Amino acid sequence: MLGRLRIGTDRLIVQPASDGNRMDLSLLASIELETIADPGGWAAIRGLLNLVEQLVAENQALRAEHQRLRDEINRLQGQQG
Repeated sequence: MLGRLRIGTDRLIVQPASDGNRMDLSLLASIELETIADPGGWAAIRGLLNLVEQLVAENQALRAEHQRLRDEINRLQGQQG
């Protein structure tokens, strides 16, 4: 999935935490996994980065579904969505 770490071509930003801060995941693109000497560490970091990529995609899909459902509720209640 990730060789040199590609989190897509778009700049990914995690939605604000409760304190309002955002994490810019494009910063992770500069990580060169090949420079990590320990193969176990390399594999662990690669696995974690793949998990981050998967969770970000899932989060985006869930947010879109949540908005769709909100719009549907508003429509059913006779409001504009």
